Amino acid sequence: MAYLLFTIYDSVGQGLKDLKWKGNKMGEQHWKIKSIDPGIAREIGFHGSHWHTAHGGYFANSTIARPLISALKDAIAISSPAVVADLGAGTGFILSELRMHGQYPGVRLINVDISERQLEKGVDSRILSLHVSIDEITREVLDPGNRPLLFVMRSVLHYFGHKGLRPLLAYLRSQMKTGEFFVHQTICFEQECDAQRINLLFQRMRVNKWFPTVSELSTYLREEGWTVERISPAPNILATSQDLAERYQLGKKDIYRIRDEISQLYGEAPGMFVATPDGFYEYGHFKIFTCRAT
Repeated sequence: MAYLLFTIYDSVGQGLKDLKWKGNKMGEQHWKIKSIDPGIAREIGFHGSHWHTAHGGYFANSTIARPLISALKDAIAISSPAVVADLGAGTGFILSELRMHGQYPGVRLINVDISERQLEKGVDSRILSLHVSIDEITREVLDPGNRPLLFVMRSVLHYFGHKGLRPLLAYLRSQMKTGEFFVHQTICFEQECDAQRINLLFQRMRVNKWFPTVSELSTYLREEGWTVERISPAPNILATSQDLAERYQLGKKDIYRIRDEISQLYGEAPGMFVATPDGFYEYGHFKIFTCRAT
């Protein structure tokens, strides 16, 4: 029987609990921590302290985060979770903001991310950090006592691509009890053509990310065992071609080629895609989904 040992840490690096997982019946180490995904490895230079200024500081802006914090607080008030886990937490900004907007005594707050460089930037020692891929996280790891759980997530689902999205939603549902909440802020589009535009753009950047329409994502959630209680707006994100070139290690020729192809196929769309002399502006449209496990 195979075993794997790893440790959960707080944000100042103190080991809190060693976790041992035995292999499944086939002898596989089913709960192994993944090595860093090659696609994510391209972005490592963008992680850590640089993340606070990335994309105009979007992911470190309290005002921008306010709608998600509000939706999260509402879900906490309804469900009274003992554990709140931010899946793909990055630098831990969301749970830090949550603590600033309310007191949650006895609630275990956990940042989960596959990037150590992101987790290293967490500054609140009262928030735990767990270095593991979110598609391998388990309820028992988050809380061996099996107490009420809530998941929160911001700008993560697209990392799993078109083929990986539904399996991820199904896996997360398998870790939840009926009635527990999953609150996530995800880039998705009202119009199919807008989703097609951004998906082609990422294909041309050789990045395996995928962005659905609002309707598609709602359908996938329902079919994988979630009730969508509410869909609410969140501020859009602007990604300049300069941002994307730095993040995905693209050259000027790549940027010009992508700009010209997207412009020719789809034209410009203010607030969606705008060509510039140096490249382009691309806008991601976020929605906040408040979901319950059914």
